[in-house]
Amino acid sequence: MLLWKSVLELAARQGGRITIQQVTELGVLASTFTRRGSEEGWTRESRGVWRMPGARTDRLGRLWAAVLACGPQAMVTGADGLWLRGVGRAPRTRPRIVTPMETHAARHLRSRAKVISSRTLRPTDAGAAKGLPCALATRCFVDLVIPPTPSAADVRDLLVTARQARQVDVARLQQSIRQARGVPGLPVLRRAVADVLDVEADSPFSDRVHRRLLREGLRPDPAPTPVPTHRRTLHPDITFTDERVAIECDSMLAHSEQRELMVDNRKDRAYSRAGWEPLRIGTWEFDRHWGDFLDDLHDALAG
Repeated sequence: MLLWKSVLELAARQGGRITIQQVTELGVLASTFTRRGSEEGWTRESRGVWRMPGARTDRLGRLWAAVLACGPQAMVTGADGLWLRGVGRAPRTRPRIVTPMETHAARHLRSRAKVISSRTLRPTDAGAAKGLPCALATRCFVDLVIPPTPSAADVRDLLVTARQARQVDVARLQQSIRQARGVPGLPVLRRAVADVLDVEADSPFSDRVHRRLLREGLRPDPAPTPVPTHRRTLHPDITFTDERVAIECDSMLAHSEQRELMVDNRKDRAYSRAGWEPLRIGTWEFDRHWGDFLDDLHDALAG
């Protein structure tokens, strides 16, 4: 009974999954486990991996199944690894699992996950997120661009978000790129890194606004200028320091409640008291009324 309790506890910590190897390491015979597991409604999910009754079958559950099938040194990486760390949305593509090259990859998982056998995987790349073995964000970006490679714009958006969340250091990422020579897709990652260093935006939306302004022939500050006020220092998304114009980029994610609107109004009044002209743009105006916003911006820049 105590051995079976250990099996249940370990499986519960692993999204309701356990491997036959783990079962035998706990002291339960594989034949005993498969017999009792079948009687109690366990499901053989993939080669060597079993799912307990009632276990989750969502994205997290599938990640657990894939990691366990790939061995004890396997980690979630790529877009899923970034999502587990709070960067980006849950992807709809196949999960990416990275393992050391010398570890036998679970080839039977090809339809369920992309297994990356890496010669450059290091112990320092390992971490955990939401209980799962998960590569650090820097490593996730390297594995993200292995074909099929996302667009440079998508990689840049994720990189801006990761940098804002302090999940990745761009200098360390550049070092990882140099060490991963020959990995397909790295040119896309290099371009995204160069873009992020060129435009120091705090969010993917402000990054898109900044770049669109550049295409319009305008020259906002490469990095936004802080605006000191009587009570605190404000940090606009985009600034034109010489003209004292500050732009705030409002996504629906961060501006969907009355409290946020109140905070925005107070910030606008603080900008005005400090002698700055505040302008705001949301995704709706960006997509449908860019010309109107541009007219207002030109008026503000003209003083």
